[in-house]
Amino acid sequence: MRTNFVNVKRALNACDRHNDGFISLTDLRAVLSAFTVPMSEQLFIQLMERSVINTIMIKIRIKINKINEYVHIFITSAANRCG
Repeated sequence: MRTNFVNVKRALNACDRHNDGFISLTDLRAVLSAFTVPMSEQLFIQLMERSVINTIMIKIRIKINKINEYVHIFITSAANRCG
């Protein structure tokens, strides 16, 4: 997976159609299967069911990172206008 990290990251970003940090489970499975871990649909579903809490935490972390980016942009913009 380390050797494919850049490609996986690009593919995941390409799947983020709304640029909101979220992708569909179908897209996630396709990216994982294409670059790292081919798996059956049944195994993928089992893994996702077991990782619901982790998935929620990842989504929250992504949202927090997006908010931090917007705050940084806002502060930088305000500082540039005042300075």
